[in-house]
Amino acid sequence: MTPRLPRAFLTTFSALGYLAVILLLLWVSLGAAIPQEQQRALVALGLIGVWRYGWWGLNGVRALLYRFAVYPRIKVQTAAVSRQRPPIAVVVTAYRIPGALLLHVLRALFFASIRYGGTVTIALSVSTASEAARAVRIAARHIHNPQQTRLLVEVQDGSGKRAALANSLKAIRTQSPRPRVVALMDGDGIVPPDIFERCIPHFLATPALGALTVNNRARGVSCPPFWESWINLKHRLRHFWMCSHALSGRLLVLTGRFSCFHGDIALSPRFINRLRHDALQHWRFGTVRLVTGDDKSTWLGVLRRRAVMRYLPDVLLTSIEMERSGFFRGSAAKMRRWSGNMLRAGHMALTERGLHVPLFIRAALVDQRLSIATGLLAPTLCLLALLHGYWHWAGVYLAWLLLSRLIWALALGGIQFRPSWPLLLLYNQVAGNLIKAHTLAHLDEQEWWQNKHTTRQSRHRRHNNLLLFLAALTFLYSVVAITGL
Repeated sequence: MTPRLPRAFLTTFSALGYLAVILLLLWVSLGAAIPQEQQRALVALGLIGVWRYGWWGLNGVRALLYRFAVYPRIKVQTAAVSRQRPPIAVVVTAYRIPGALLLHVLRALFFASIRYGGTVTIALSVSTASEAARAVRIAARHIHNPQQTRLLVEVQDGSGKRAALANSLKAIRTQSPRPRVVALMDGDGIVPPDIFERCIPHFLATPALGALTVNNRARGVSCPPFWESWINLKHRLRHFWMCSHALSGRLLVLTGRFSCFHGDIALSPRFINRLRHDALQHWRFGTVRLVTGDDKSTWLGVLRRRAVMRYLPDVLLTSIEMERSGFFRGSAAKMRRWSGNMLRAGHMALTERGLHVPLFIRAALVDQRLSIATGLLAPTLCLLALLHGYWHWAGVYLAWLLLSRLIWALALGGIQFRPSWPLLLLYNQVAGNLIKAHTLAHLDEQEWWQNKHTTRQSRHRRHNNLLLFLAALTFLYSVVAITGL
């Protein structure tokens, strides 16, 4: 077996390789002076850069404050109640999960429940009767005290994840004793053994806490090249933003992979009904019933109760990633679904009356939309410069892009930095913002790969495309007018 090179060596070697390419680009590009008429474009790009990098810097400071100052104090407070074991419940939704993976997921969950030591009710929602039978067999092998760890199994009726979650929550409402905390998780996540011991005390120490979510890492199975690296980069970015937002006592999402909710919130009829029948009220589309984005609906449900949200950066759940359609096709489908859920929920949070959204979280929701234009500005300028024959201008810009993304990737990953991350950050910037722009104009269209569910395409598709075309022309005209290219 060939020995693996140390991670530190690979990180250093990759960073030096990027720096060599950046220096070469600068050496070639700066040999020609930038004409005076093009300097206006540099000023415009610089002003946008100050804004964008300033926003990232502000979030970086907030993330460090939460991770190393605020969160350690929170852990000290939870230590005083860490021995208490109130009754809890876990809702697991599994849709066509391979048998081997279901075994690992349930075995880890049963072990964590038994180790917790209190009463745990597990409501498992599966897609077929064979999956239900397999889950019962696994439970019989691993659960030795059915009075302490209970398993409720339900076969989904095919109407989607939202209905499955709502039905499971209704079943848990009838259980005695009433769960103090309810966890919602996907059927492809493997929990650590001590997850309940580390999550539940937060609700006991902070009565105002309505929900919390945990850190994630990905493990790829049967994935195309770069897929696992891309997913892990997304998780690193998620960790960065979560730490920053958590400083305000609110988050922008309560991740469906694993999140815990106060029982009074998760088991309330209003919360369950909104989860099942949540809808977007839009001035152009009217009422759009939401098919995907259940984690955004639960987030809005906690916002409506004006409850505190929390992020646990040191509690790590492993999500199993399976993708067989190719990197570009698969990542585009993921970003389209994520973007749609984010933009629809953001619209609801900004327009719905009665929601208590802190100022910084409101600014982050607005930035989600503004960053579509600012993220596409620099690539558009680079393309215009190349079309006008200003290759040196494009070279300088490309060098800056690589340098800034290299620094960003090193800051996110540290010793775990992967050589593909700077390029994947560029891919996220360009492809991600193009997909967001398309999604923003098509907010009424939803796709869920599990049941190929698409809504309201025929009614608004032509108007949506026309609006997107006009927005693109306006953006391009504005860039040309401001920069003079």
